[in-house]
Amino acid sequence: MPPDGTRAPTRRSVLRSSAIAGGLALAPGSATAADDPERPDERFLVGAAKASMNPEPPFEDVCLGGYGAFCARPMESVRNDLFARALAVTGDAAGGPPANARGPPAGRPGRGPPEAETLIVVTATAAGLFAAYKEAVGPYGCQPIREGIAAETGVPAGNVLVQGDHSHAAPDTIGIWGGVPASFFERLHDAAVKAATAAFRSREACGLSVGTTEAPIESLYREPPGSATDDEFRVLFAERDGERVATFVNYSPHPTVLGGQHSGGASGDWPAWAADRVETRAGGTGVAAVGALGAQDWGRGKAGSSDRREANARARLDRALDGAYAARRPIEGSVVGVESTFVREQLAQPVLAGNLLPGAPGGPFADGELSIDRSITPPWLTGDTVGTVVSAARVGDLFVGTAPGEPFPEVFDAVRERVDAREHMLLGVTNDFLGYMTVDPETYAQVTRQGAGFLAGCPEETLLEAVDNPDPACPDHWTLMVSPTIGRHVVCSLRDGAASLGFDTDGEWPDCPVLTASDDVAAD
Repeated sequence: MPPDGTRAPTRRSVLRSSAIAGGLALAPGSATAADDPERPDERFLVGAAKASMNPEPPFEDVCLGGYGAFCARPMESVRNDLFARALAVTGDAAGGPPANARGPPAGRPGRGPPEAETLIVVTATAAGLFAAYKEAVGPYGCQPIREGIAAETGVPAGNVLVQGDHSHAAPDTIGIWGGVPASFFERLHDAAVKAATAAFRSREACGLSVGTTEAPIESLYREPPGSATDDEFRVLFAERDGERVATFVNYSPHPTVLGGQHSGGASGDWPAWAADRVETRAGGTGVAAVGALGAQDWGRGKAGSSDRREANARARLDRALDGAYAARRPIEGSVVGVESTFVREQLAQPVLAGNLLPGAPGGPFADGELSIDRSITPPWLTGDTVGTVVSAARVGDLFVGTAPGEPFPEVFDAVRERVDAREHMLLGVTNDFLGYMTVDPETYAQVTRQGAGFLAGCPEETLLEAVDNPDPACPDHWTLMVSPTIGRHVVCSLRDGAASLGFDTDGEWPDCPVLTASDDVAAD
């Protein structure tokens, strides 16, 4: 391993006894990737790498996030190594856009297909990463990471997507569950920049293919928006000469396999295990990114000890990887491009306002043990207006959208309905962490009706039980929402970004022009 802690891609042959390629076990004598007539042309430059971000013992002041409040689970050990992982993909402008890229619709501003751009995606084991943090925390967050990567690679910061994987066994980089010291933020920042820089510098000509399969999620709720699930397991495979360079997984369940009873040992939960599995089975570097997280739980296989739950989850991931590899098909086109948009939303949530607005930097709790550490200065907060980032990206005929929070699946469904791409991925909690996001006024009303009293134990559940038989749950959905319109705003901005990248789009809501009127307008 290089002295800076980064791990460049490993290369191992996919042709061996009991060969395993991309998670698909091949019996002796079966066709290998090198014999595959569908193997994609090597028209992209792809690199991937990872860097350790394990804190040094005795892990003082590092709290695990995800359940309850305050520091109920201080970090005591490393259950699974904590990594920042990165994927870098550069397009071939000479290859042109795929057949379905017709350019921006008439009257829609756009710059057409981009030229030889690079997309960098970075994930880190963290409960969530804000765009920027309060001054007392330090100069950390997604935006400083994006700018650090830009300085090292020359890739524009707007082309870098940064996700904290929201593992519920990860260090609490949000602040609600006790927080972490500045030393951990510094370690995370440096690891993310190192991993992305190593991925960029290790790029080599690769073919890209994408495969999807169904991996059902069991919702904990009976009513929209929580009752809907995003069951699709999406994988991007990068290969050179039949050998795996990188595997990128996109799947929507909350990283909650270990459960709320797990304590002490930090872990990236299923995203870390998915990345580990593809590296063990196929070589190269694995990266896993969470998708539409809203009310999406791991579901099946959560009974028993932590070890048993992890074993069951790894087996389920193996099956999903097998299915995605079997269904893979080459990416068409060779254009890569990114459109990142600065968006603004008026803060309409009193719990968040108590933690974010100027004059209440310590939150509503006098001892400051329960707070939200997001920046309270422009452009991230200007008066009562929150600023954040939404990014749209294309890799050939694959569309990748981001949401700066936990979108319900209805957000992803709306994007897929409006962006004419052959394949879609959605990266949740990316470039910021702003809570749950709905699309329709009806589903927002349901969210506010249930869980409005989350901090008081949801007394409204008892009052409503005799009337409409609500879900037997006390969700924190409304408590952690910025506004009733942010989910729809994200969809509108992603649609505009997709049009600028050359995708055909349709189905604009009448209120989209109003919601996006201030997009990319700098805050005072």
